[in-house]
Amino acid sequence: MVIYVDELLVLNGLSAWLLLLCVRGFLQLKPSRKRLLLGSMVGALSSLWLLLPAMPKVLELFYQILSAALIGAAAFSGLGKRAFWRGTACLLLCSFLFAGVMLFVAQSFTGREILLRGGVYYMPFSMGELILLCAVCYAVLTVLDAVRGRRLPGEELCQVTITGARGRVTVTARVDTGCRLFDPLSGVPVMVCEKKAVTAVLPDGFEERAERHVTFAALSGPGQLPAFAPQKVEVKHQKRRWLIDDCLVAVCPEPLGDGVFSALLGPSFLTGAAVRQAG
Repeated sequence: MVIYVDELLVLNGLSAWLLLLCVRGFLQLKPSRKRLLLGSMVGALSSLWLLLPAMPKVLELFYQILSAALIGAAAFSGLGKRAFWRGTACLLLCSFLFAGVMLFVAQSFTGREILLRGGVYYMPFSMGELILLCAVCYAVLTVLDAVRGRRLPGEELCQVTITGARGRVTVTARVDTGCRLFDPLSGVPVMVCEKKAVTAVLPDGFEERAERHVTFAALSGPGQLPAFAPQKVEVKHQKRRWLIDDCLVAVCPEPLGDGVFSALLGPSFLTGAAVRQAG
């Protein structure tokens, strides 16, 4: 079988890019596009292992784990250690699913020869075929992510306790699957609270000059809200409890829920990399 290095690099780079997009969606991470591109480039280069002579099985396994760790580091290390480890583990799981679909299609419908060397599969799909298959796999993973999202307490009310330097307050919040605010600098999730509900925990000097601002897009147009970093946030829904290690609270001067709730938070507060389920 003839292996073309240019095709090997391009196709594996594209596959790595789509897998990283799936991981980003599953874990609600927010790596920059440059980070995702860097991770896909590392994934493309790691496929060159296929061109080397056969190695012992133990060395092959070590290389596969090392490759996943390097891709994860390139894409997610900027978001913290926890995001890196969770991103790498999810990348491996998505890779297994992706490889299984590709092998099934190659063996069941094409009848083409599949090369396995150094623990790496080389499947001679054309560029158009692989792009189509990658898109199908990405669609399947997206559907699974959507189904998984429906199991969260979406569009329901929960109790959120915000701890700051001046004390803590408990507010009623709505889990809104359409709320996906993130801080562009740190990548941490952002919840939105009515100003009157969190006045007791606002940092000193916040009224005069907030250190951070969060950009949002709404039906009325884009805007900015002042925000602060709480010491701790705890979310309670029925008998379940989540602790958020790192997030921002954006302060809205207008009422949010007509007295029913006074805060909005997205699913990343329940499934993100900085979240620990406590009960």
